[in-house]
Amino acid sequence: GLLFQTLVNNMDELAAGMSQVDAAGHWKNDKKSYRLITTNLAGSYGQLTLTHLSSSVTTQHGPYQSNAFMGTEMLLAVGENNIVLANPATACTSELLVTLEPEPAPIFAQDMEALSGDCMVANQGLCLDIPIDEQGSYQFMLDGQPFDNFTDCGAINAQSYSYQSLPPSGPYQLGEWTVNGQTFSAVFNAVGDLVNLMNLWDPQGNWTNSGSAIVGGKTGSVYGKMVIHQAASTFVINAENVMLGGNLYLELVPGEHLILATRLSDGFSDSLTVMVACITTDQYQYTINTGESGTLCFDLSELLGNQISIENSCDEGLGGAAVFIINEADACVDFTGAQPGVSEACFTLCDEFGICDTVLLTVHVELINAVGEAARDSLVVYNAFSPNGDGYNDYFKIDGLQRYPGSELSIYSRYGQKVFSSKDYKNDWGGSWGSNNLPNGTYFYILELGGEKRLTGYLQVER
Repeated sequence: GLLFQTLVNNMDELAAGMSQVDAAGHWKNDKKSYRLITTNLAGSYGQLTLTHLSSSVTTQHGPYQSNAFMGTEMLLAVGENNIVLANPATACTSELLVTLEPEPAPIFAQDMEALSGDCMVANQGLCLDIPIDEQGSYQFMLDGQPFDNFTDCGAINAQSYSYQSLPPSGPYQLGEWTVNGQTFSAVFNAVGDLVNLMNLWDPQGNWTNSGSAIVGGKTGSVYGKMVIHQAASTFVINAENVMLGGNLYLELVPGEHLILATRLSDGFSDSLTVMVACITTDQYQYTINTGESGTLCFDLSELLGNQISIENSCDEGLGGAAVFIINEADACVDFTGAQPGVSEACFTLCDEFGICDTVLLTVHVELINAVGEAARDSLVVYNAFSPNGDGYNDYFKIDGLQRYPGSELSIYSRYGQKVFSSKDYKNDWGGSWGSNNLPNGTYFYILELGGEKRLTGYLQVER
């Protein structure tokens, strides 16, 4: 938004002046394209007006983005690179030594893992992204102590056909090989040709040549023997079950652990922090009357970090008999009987490590009266209204509220969402939420009367 004016003798002086008032612009006079260039794409620039004083000719130049030549890209080899810069006009040269050292590939894909589960059912463990047959290529430390007590995880059950008994050169006649009851036969000259045929006949088998055996097969498929002929000899090769692959696996006790891995080939070390928690699902049951309230405060001891979120993950409470209001600050949930019946809720509590605990809450609500509620101290709260615009019973009504100055009314949906609030309520709520009419149904109110006095209950909206 700033206006810049100056007097210059040439475009180099103009570019220098523009850079002086716009330091981020690094303006440059590109004599080849007759343009003033900046690489500051975040800048907001207006029209450039130039007036040639001797001829009084004025021109305007609008900014636009384009690709500009900024230098020469060179592909460098790993190690030392000697670069010679030469100026053809002056025959001057300059040498530049550039050493390229590529960053080693990380061992672990991330810095932290969080594990949780019921330790009474199974021990907690971590499957590393390191093949078990590469264990000898690393040195491991667990919590500051050398560690090599790994087992395997993620191994695949496969079929293996050892061909070491075959003559070293072909041709060969495959007389019989069955897959799920279907028989195949063919002539082949080398083991590689046979592997290609097997993948053609059994495309989901992913057959490969290990150097001494053909290995592969789809889980659930049934594979028969191979019968191979050459001259007067016959070779029968039976399928054997083998385990392929598999990664390093270690069991961990609850708590925080540090795994340090050093790759022996280049000496590179990488670390992984693992948080392990034993989590069990807690279950609670309460019985209350309509209009009564209760509070459940959650046990956070199984979480390793600080509780950062609480969500009702069971469709916001099933049954509709009770209203649930979550208080994340205190890690509690308030529940109030809205209508007779049973409500179930399941709350998920998570910490900053991504470890989550689940609490199941069942609330049984029993009926104490089916008419309007008479509150203490001459307050009368009417538990139903019909906001249909007929001029009769169109608003939620509380008699005697004027005797409690500073009172606060909050109304919630059956899912615990606040839909209305008012201080010193004037009997003027007609069942709306903002500019929208709320649907028919049961709602829950909390009426704060000052001090420790609180009145709660449910109300029915019926248009």
